[in-house]
Amino acid sequence: MIISDEEIERRLNSPENMDYKIIPYSRGRQGGEVSVPPELRKVVAILAHESNETQKELGDTFGMTGSRVSQLKSGKVTSGTFASQDENLTGVLNEVKARKENKRSEAEEMALNNLIDSLGLLPAKLEKANAKTLASAAKSMADVADRMSGRKNEEEKNQVHLHLYAPHMKELSDYEVVEGGVVK
Repeated sequence: MIISDEEIERRLNSPENMDYKIIPYSRGRQGGEVSVPPELRKVVAILAHESNETQKELGDTFGMTGSRVSQLKSGKVTSGTFASQDENLTGVLNEVKARKENKRSEAEEMALNNLIDSLGLLPAKLEKANAKTLASAAKSMADVADRMSGRKNEEEKNQVHLHLYAPHMKELSDYEVVEGGVVK
């Protein structure tokens, strides 16, 4: 198809030309956008650790992406295209983690105290028990002690489970018997 110079000019200057419809892509912040204030970073990072909301839900609440919430949760801030550790944010997150660990330790200590109290009541009952009951009680106490110390979980993580199956052996009855004779 051959078009004239006038037709080319008309098409290039037309509002229907795709060049007028393409929106330019710009990386980074647009004019007027500001970075997330440090106080809001801390709030989002703490909520990411302590709330039951997903990172996407938190991002929607605070007007940021789930990826940004994930960065803040790990103590990182973005400058340009690179994420780097923010010392203030990392300090706040370490405090949050320490507080969580203290709560967990207190709960473990209370559970251990209750276990010790209940073990104090156990000897009187075990005197009258048979060997099977004693063995079962000892195993249960050992399991509780392992779970409380965390050893059982670590051992289970490090175990390799290997399952071997023996193949089914065929027997003579599994084969078809063909009898042959002498042909005369």
